[in-house]
Amino acid sequence: MAGSAYTADEVIEVAHENLKAGDDCPTACGGRVYPLMVRPGGVIRIQGRSCAHVVSYEFKRLRCALCGETFSPPKPAGFKDEKYDAHFKAILAVNKYFAGVPLYRNARYSAMLGVPLSDATQWDCIEYVSKCAKPVLGVLEKCAANGENINHDDTRVKILSLMKENKANPDKKRRGMQTTCVLARAGEQKICLYYSGAKHGGENIGSILEKRGEGLPLIKQMCDALNANMSHRFKTILSNCLAHGRRKFVELEPFFTEECQHVILQFSLVYHYDGQTKTEKMSDEERLLYHQKHSLPVMNALYTWMEEQVAGRKVEPNSPLYKAIEYMQKHWEALTRFLWVAGVDLDNNAVEGALKLAIRIRRNALFYKTEHGAEVGSLILSLIATCELSKKNPIDYLKALQENKEAVAKAAHLWLPWNYEDNFKSQDIEASFEEAA
Repeated sequence: MAGSAYTADEVIEVAHENLKAGDDCPTACGGRVYPLMVRPGGVIRIQGRSCAHVVSYEFKRLRCALCGETFSPPKPAGFKDEKYDAHFKAILAVNKYFAGVPLYRNARYSAMLGVPLSDATQWDCIEYVSKCAKPVLGVLEKCAANGENINHDDTRVKILSLMKENKANPDKKRRGMQTTCVLARAGEQKICLYYSGAKHGGENIGSILEKRGEGLPLIKQMCDALNANMSHRFKTILSNCLAHGRRKFVELEPFFTEECQHVILQFSLVYHYDGQTKTEKMSDEERLLYHQKHSLPVMNALYTWMEEQVAGRKVEPNSPLYKAIEYMQKHWEALTRFLWVAGVDLDNNAVEGALKLAIRIRRNALFYKTEHGAEVGSLILSLIATCELSKKNPIDYLKALQENKEAVAKAAHLWLPWNYEDNFKSQDIEASFEEAA
């Protein structure tokens, strides 16, 4: 891997031991050497470090032998009153909500390395990060609401406080708990949001769409065909996941081999054509025309084939194959929306991939203790995932939000993952002007 691919924590400049800019050329050609304007080639060396860089300040105090008065040295430059710095808190948050390392496991690991760090202390640090970052969530939700596409899906989650509440109220109607993942596209930006609690996907989408501006065209919504995924308060251009329909036939292939292989082959043709649109980097409009030319005949033929299976009684009405065909027919319009509306995805695979982050936490930590804990986890997970989509370092981002929490609270729209670095640069320019003045 080239040295330029690494982000260096420390840069050591190695100067020539005998030459400097302006010296005569050692070859005696009569010329003088000058510094190259290109970036020097870096030689990378990676060193191991502890889980935390612990700095111990030993203040050498003195006492008068006669009067007993003690004298302490002043605090050195760079000394901070807080024990855990912003960078370390950001690392804890990313370890917990991206790597999926439970706090108790990280406490044991750090203790082995000589850094006592209880799970309660880790939680206090992570909670502080979430408080500094919370203003950003509302802005990200507004960006997602005013975008062009919004895809979402749910996965189960355990929240002990809600489970206790359900047990105490056996007649309670709403007993389920889920994590909703929302993947939105707004222009060039992609936004990933997570919500864990009693609300299902349709309700969470409804809360986001409340922030959509008036006069905008209908947003394109992608989800599975469950009623719980529908936001009945807002009208959208609804599309359903084609891969979800395909999966039903894949599961039945061992039992209805010939029929299922026929359907799977038609799907593979459509996905082949969609792959071509991505390879050639077509625009949404070009992709729509391409699918209408190549995929529409395939899907029409598949629909005709399914009608023949049902009308000709070639499939038992009570069989699983009949139910798979019935699902496709019932949701055909939403499943084939990509053939009629530019910018509609074929499936919800991107969201299902993003949900793996939440599933990783569930498998390692098993549950959230309280709704507040689930809210903190969802917020930080949203920022980490959005940083990854924006190709930004989440630790640097969470550190910046902490170090500028007052500015974030006043103008959160300037502290989004994709623009916070520009804000840093503008602040540096302002500071240089103030110093010059």
